[in-house]
Amino acid sequence: MWSRRHVLGAGAGLFVPRLARPAQLDEQVFVFVLARGGWDTSMVFASLAGVSSADVEEGQAVAEVGDLRFVEHADRPTVTSFFERWGDRAAILNGIEVRSVAHERCLQLMATGGSSGDDWATTLAAHSALAPSLPHLVLAGPAYASAYAPAVVRVGDEGQLNELLDGSYVQHVGHTALPADARAAVDAWLADRSHVGPRAAMDDTLQGLAEEVERLRDRGDLPDLAPTSNGCSRDLASDFEVAFNVLESGLSRCVSLQHEGWCSRGWDTHSNNSDQSVHYEELFAYLDAAMDLLAKRPALAERLTIVVTSEMGRHPTLNTSNGRDHWTWTSAMLLGAGVAGGRTVGTLDAEAAGEALDLVSGDPGDTTLRPEHLGSTLLTLAGHDGESMTGAPPIEALLG
Repeated sequence: MWSRRHVLGAGAGLFVPRLARPAQLDEQVFVFVLARGGWDTSMVFASLAGVSSADVEEGQAVAEVGDLRFVEHADRPTVTSFFERWGDRAAILNGIEVRSVAHERCLQLMATGGSSGDDWATTLAAHSALAPSLPHLVLAGPAYASAYAPAVVRVGDEGQLNELLDGSYVQHVGHTALPADARAAVDAWLADRSHVGPRAAMDDTLQGLAEEVERLRDRGDLPDLAPTSNGCSRDLASDFEVAFNVLESGLSRCVSLQHEGWCSRGWDTHSNNSDQSVHYEELFAYLDAAMDLLAKRPALAERLTIVVTSEMGRHPTLNTSNGRDHWTWTSAMLLGAGVAGGRTVGTLDAEAAGEALDLVSGDPGDTTLRPEHLGSTLLTLAGHDGESMTGAPPIEALLG
């Protein structure tokens, strides 16, 4: 699973990628999209019409495309259009219990299922049979890693990874050369940490990396990882294109993206909850464009799954600022290859909590959904033993 260069990178506290095109590309790949801040699931995924204490948005209705149920509203035509176009490839999962209302804790729980360990994207990337150069490429958002930390490669908010690879970052940040005694101390520390001998061995490794980067640039195989703006926030359409490029070329198995709401206003709507509607419209416009782009890459579409989540939901009742506070129950959406598309799995009860499920049929049962069930499902979809890796059985009702 790990090449010698992966191991060298891990020992030095660095990830030194092996930038080479794999011989074949046939395994499942993933794009993870985080709506950061906590979305109001009642606007798209799970209606609150049956919750007596809830403040239900006026004018919304439950729509159906096959067996897929979603919430539609005149203010969110793009959401409706998205499901009309792509609903047969989408599955909605409602009633996931996060077990916290603190942002950082919920982010970790949704991503890993626990207090520590590797997130789903990192675990999937680390178990790639193809040993990709940039296993879990983080274009934006959090990543959690422990055993598989060398698999995580962060681009940086300003695309610093490109500059690190070509060596220009040192000049960009205005660093000056270290004095000889300080450089000797750094060299000694690196040699001790890396367990690969003297400075010459490290230099050989880094020189080999530089040569491979140059070859990729000459062939045009190294994608531009620098972020772009849509005017007031990060352009998620550009990020999707970068993600598809690195997945299609075999440089990565998983790519993580983040949506911070329209004009980066955030999904954490403790006041003016109507902002959620605008955020959903923009997010689904990006997803719609991504699916159009993916349709032009049929080979990639046959093995790519898009996972859309948020760290928590919003409370069923409005507060005094016309906002919704944090809620421990949330939803997720899976889109693309390997997904039992065209269906909604999971419902909310009269208290706006998730109803227990039968994981095989998706009907009411005795299992309360947790993030680890979602993680197990993704690992199983990718051909791994999800239950042994997470301690939870997969949601077979979501698997195509």
